[in-house]
Amino acid sequence: MADHTPGPWVVNDELKNIRIKRLKPPNYCVAIIPGVGLSLVKRKANAQLIAAAPELLAALEGAVARITDDHECMDCGNPVSHDADCLAVTLGAAIAKAKGT
Repeated sequence: MADHTPGPWVVNDELKNIRIKRLKPPNYCVAIIPGVGLSLVKRKANAQLIAAAPELLAALEGAVARITDDHECMDCGNPVSHDADCLAVTLGAAIAKAKGT
């Protein structure tokens, strides 16, 4: 699989077509949600989900690594028994971004 455009990505809904663009320079567009067919609410929800893709991928890759490796918590350095709490926070943040909340 080819490398994707690095995140973070953000939603720009100032125009009729909702654009998902890269937050850091170069700020090029990575996707466009056309202004036809679906309601604005659905288009914004779809855009939020697309914009969250880099964080969702990173969170899932981190979850797999944490489940399969014996190590200290990647977020705070506490013993692995604490790792699940930090993992839940990381995954929760990615899910919240995907939902636009």
